Amino acid sequence: NQCDVGPTVHPDDHRFGLPLPDAYVQFEDLMIFAMNYGRVSPRVVPFLPEESSKALSLELAEIGVTDDGVLEMALRLVGNATEVKGASVLLSYDSSELEYVSSRLSGDMVSPLAPVFFWHESDGETVLIDLAVLGTDVTVGGSGDIAILTFRTQADEYAIGFDSADLRGASNEVLGVSLSGFESRPEFPTAFRLVQNSPNPFNPKTSIAFTTPHESHVAIRVYDVTGRLVRTLVDESIEAGRHEIVWNGRNDRNESVGSGVYFCTMEADEYTGSTKMLLMK
Repeated sequence: NQCDVGPTVHPDDHRFGLPLPDAYVQFEDLMIFAMNYGRVSPRVVPFLPEESSKALSLELAEIGVTDDGVLEMALRLVGNATEVKGASVLLSYDSSELEYVSSRLSGDMVSPLAPVFFWHESDGETVLIDLAVLGTDVTVGGSGDIAILTFRTQADEYAIGFDSADLRGASNEVLGVSLSGFESRPEFPTAFRLVQNSPNPFNPKTSIAFTTPHESHVAIRVYDVTGRLVRTLVDESIEAGRHEIVWNGRNDRNESVGSGVYFCTMEADEYTGSTKMLLMK
C-alpha cells in the first residue's frame, strides 16, 4: 500500500500532485515514485552510445542465436536525446515458436550516477517490461539498447511484435513513439505466416509481410472493429516465398478510412492468422 501513490490529482500527473491511490501498484505508481526519487538537480543518465535524428521509436533487433537455440533480442530506443525517463512495453510472441527465458537491463543502462528500476514478467505468450531512471528530472541520454531479452527457439521461423508501448518524460508526460517488431527471415519459409504490420501505428501507409512454404491460394483482408470488411488486399494464388504488400488506409471503394483499430487476416490452406493494426491520423 505504501507504493500505491499514483495517479495524482494533477491533470498531467505531475510529481507535485497529491497522490490518488487506485488500489493497484503498477506503472503509474512507478513513474510518480521515480520522479520524486532523490530530489536532485536535473541531469541525464545513463548515456547511451548513439545519437539519432530519427523520430522517437522502439525497435526489436536480433543480437544472435547460439547453436543450441538460445536467442538474444535487444529492445532498442531510437531517436531519443534526453526525453525519455520511463518505459512500459508489452511484447507478444507465439509459444510454439519461442520460449521466454529472461530479460535484463543492457550494460549501457547500468550507471553509478542513478539507479534504473527494471521489472519484467511473462505469461508464456507476452512479455511485459517496465523501467524508469530514478531521480527528479533524471532522464536517459541518447539512443541504444535499453534491455536484452532471451528466448529459446522452438522453430526455424519466429516473430516478436509490440502489443503496446508507453514512453514517459521527466514530468510524466506521454511521449509519442512508433514501434517496429522483428521477424526471422530464413532463406526459404517453412510455414504460412502473417507478420505484424510495420510501422504500427501508421499514417497513412503500412507494410504487411507474409510467407508461403508452397504455392497456394491466399486471401488477406482488412476488417474494422465491428467485423465489417474494409479492404481485400490479396485473393489469388501466391507462389512460395516471402511477400510484402502495402495497405494505404483506404477501403475497397478507394475511400480513406478513419483513425482506429483494424484487423488484418490471412487464410491459406488450413492456416488462419490475424494481426491488430492502429491507424492514427
